[in-house]
Amino acid sequence: MNLRKFWLPLAFVVALWVGGEAQIGPVRDTTSGVIIKDTTFLPAAERQIGLGDSGTPIDVGAYAEGVIYIDIKFTDVAGIDLPIDFESCSSPASDDCFIHSSWNIPSQGLFLGKGLLRVNNFGRYVRIKYYLGKTATFSVKGTFKGYR
Repeated sequence: MNLRKFWLPLAFVVALWVGGEAQIGPVRDTTSGVIIKDTTFLPAAERQIGLGDSGTPIDVGAYAEGVIYIDIKFTDVAGIDLPIDFESCSSPASDDCFIHSSWNIPSQGLFLGKGLLRVNNFGRYVRIKYYLGKTATFSVKGTFKGYR
């Protein structure tokens, strides 16, 4: 038997299997048994004036509650508020979303800070929406918990 014919296909299958395991998904906390899902709605980046959102709503139907983390780095925002909305969506279509909770950063001149928004009783799909009156740098992440 030619071992080369056996090992090459096996190595290919193993490489595909290992590559598939690199996906990040929900994890179970071994102490409490809670299922936790971390997600990045908006990575840290400079965003321009106008309306924006995190794109296609994500599926959090298996989770009962969450915390939204907002990390803001503004320069000179005097007279400008930044509303950030946590939206609940009835489908994965991004035009079918409704405001669930809001967090507003009041105008204060220079602002560097972090905030959080606790959420529960949301729909199956969620996303983040914001409006900028001036250019700003910020990120929005979330951690969701389920009790299966």
